[in-house]
This record gives sequence, structure tokens and C-alpha cells, in this order.
Amino acid sequence: MTAITARMQAASAHRRMDRAFDGRHGDAYAQEAGRIAPAGAAQRRQGQRLPLFVLDPCMSLRPLTIFVTSFGGQGVILPILLLVTGILLISGQRRAAFWWAFSVALVLGVVLVAKIAFIPCGRYLGALDLRSPSGHAGASMAVYGGLAVLVARLARSRALAGLALLCGFGLALAIAVTRVVLGAHSLSETTLGGAIGLIAPLFLASRPDLFVRPVRLKWIWLLVAPVIVVALLHGVELGAESVIERIARELNAWLGVCR
Repeated sequence: MTAITARMQAASAHRRMDRAFDGRHGDAYAQEAGRIAPAGAAQRRQGQRLPLFVLDPCMSLRPLTIFVTSFGGQGVILPILLLVTGILLISGQRRAAFWWAFSVALVLGVVLVAKIAFIPCGRYLGALDLRSPSGHAGASMAVYGGLAVLVARLARSRALAGLALLCGFGLALAIAVTRVVLGAHSLSETTLGGAIGLIAPLFLASRPDLFVRPVRLKWIWLLVAPVIVVALLHGVELGAESVIERIARELNAWLGVCR
């Protein structure tokens, strides 16, 4: 009987401690929320972006957004570009390989030029909030959207073609959204990057003679390659953004375009 009474008293004590901890935790959360809101407003007044997940720590989607945004990193995008090009060449589709590589490289080049132009001169477009077009959004739209077009062109049914387009462009759109959610880019920067990225899939879709007949290449191989790359290199970043920013500022200092 004494042992039972002791266990009941111990359980009661633990419940009181839990309630006390919850109360203190709730007060601390309220204080933190009150601190973050003014800080976020101050950051916005200063032109700094506050990641959206900071606004509500309890509803943080940071792990998920980082996981999704990593699909658009240079360490994943560039190997997919090279591997798909190789597969098209090996299968005898030299024309498709050329237009695939050319269209994606064109997008990457345009995004690079836009970054070099906007990084030092973006402050003159304060109303548009354009400082650096999103490379993740542009590259993802070009590679995943372009790959979706290739698979759709090889698909033997409209359902499969539609599914490929939905998945490819859906993934590219999801990556673009994460750039805004993480505070890496503004909405206008992400929209501009995605619009540039659309050049590649639209270009591939407009080529009536993209594949040489007869086509022996199976669409599944164009999906296996990216899956392998993602499995091996997901999350790998090459750090190109900092290099591009340094080049942009040094080039602008030399040319004296934006001061």
C-alpha cells in the first residue's frame, strides 16, 4: 500500500512539473514570437529578406523545403545535363542531344548574364525587388521541364506524356517556391529565373524533328539517369553563387556601370 501511495505521489509531482514547464515554455514562445515579428519588420525595412519559416517556428517546414530546393543545386543539375546528353548520343540521337544541351546551356548562360547584370545594379530597381535572378528556378525549369518534354515526345500514350509533363514542371515549380519560402530570393527574382528557364522546354517542344526515326531509345532511360544522379549527389552544392557575385562586383568596378 505504501509503495502504491509513493508511486501516485511521484506521478502527481511529475504532472505538476510538466505543467510548470509548459507554462514557462509558453511564455518563452510568446516572448520569442514577439521578438521575431519586430525584427522581421526591421529586416524588411532594411531590404533584407526574412525566411517565411521564421515567422512561425512551430509550423517550420525548413527540412522539407531544404530537401526540395536541393534538387535544383548545381551539383545535381549539371551532372543530369551531362548524363542525359551522353545517353542521347549513345542511342544515336545526336540531334536531340545537341538541342537538349544547347537549350539548357543557353538558359544557364542567360541566367548567368542576368545575375552579373542585376547583382551590382539591382538596387536601382528597388520597386521590383530584383537583385539576383534565381539560378535554382531557371536551371530546374530548364532541366526538369526539358527532360519532361523529351520523355513526353518518346511516350507512346497521351497519359504517360501528360504525367511526364506534370511531374517535370511540378518539380521545377516546387523548387522555385522553396527559394521564396527559404528567403533565398524574392518572388520577382524567382519568377524571372523560372521564365528564363522556360526557354529550354519550349525550344525542345517546338522542334518537330527532335528525334531521328526509328527511335530505339526508351523513355525510361531518360528517367533512370536523373534518379541515379539525385541519389548520389542530392544536397551537393558547388558554391557558384558566391563566385558569380564576386565576378559581378569586380566586373562592375572595372566597367563603372553602376555606382
